[in-house]
Amino acid sequence: KYRNQSFKVGEDNRGNSVKLKMKYYREYTACTKDDSPLYIFDGNYGDHPKKKHLLDDYAVPKYFTEDLFKYVGERRRPPYRWVVLGPKRSGTSVHIDPLGTHAWNALVSGYKRWILFPTHTPRYLLKQKLPDSEAITWFKYIHPQTSDVNWPVDCKPIEVIQGPGEVMFVPGGWWHAVLNVTDTVAVTQNYVSSANFPSAWHKTVRGRPKLSKKWLSQLEVSITYLESNQDPLTYTHR
Repeated sequence: KYRNQSFKVGEDNRGNSVKLKMKYYREYTACTKDDSPLYIFDGNYGDHPKKKHLLDDYAVPKYFTEDLFKYVGERRRPPYRWVVLGPKRSGTSVHIDPLGTHAWNALVSGYKRWILFPTHTPRYLLKQKLPDSEAITWFKYIHPQTSDVNWPVDCKPIEVIQGPGEVMFVPGGWWHAVLNVTDTVAVTQNYVSSANFPSAWHKTVRGRPKLSKKWLSQLEVSITYLESNQDPLTYTHR
């Protein structure tokens, strides 16, 4: 169905997207011996005339349907949904999702290994100098250190093996890294709910001030949330 459609598998040295047709990507994954294989992480499928039909193949899990960023509009909101396919050894190195957003990841097939660290974990522990920024490199050099006696007890990670049909929730502000244990197919989405709105609003005001103004105006028009919770205007001039 999508074999002739191109999906993003990375970026070149100038930051330009590198894409492959699905049929060629499947051939690649069937025989690759790369230490860190190419990984489809495509966030534009919902805007493509043919790939957008992927949206008909799944529904947002009921626990994550509250999506306050939707009020700013599809054109203005930051990237928030991706279709994700990757072979064994591919993945994403340790990071925090942007703008204080929560995330969910629904795994269609295969197995993923997740490592999550609480929000207070110092950056210097997790973002050490490495030969490259690939997930497999982080798991090889940094992850073993978490078992060392000198690793802070309150910064010990939560480790999860996610299987087919399971949905992983990542709270906003938590460091996390993901490694594909087998070939995997997944869909993932970042979102803001009433639970993480204060943090997301604060980070959006600081990082995306123009977006925050538009978001606020739409929230005030669309929902009554701001009437019963802390007014985000208190963050705007800090």
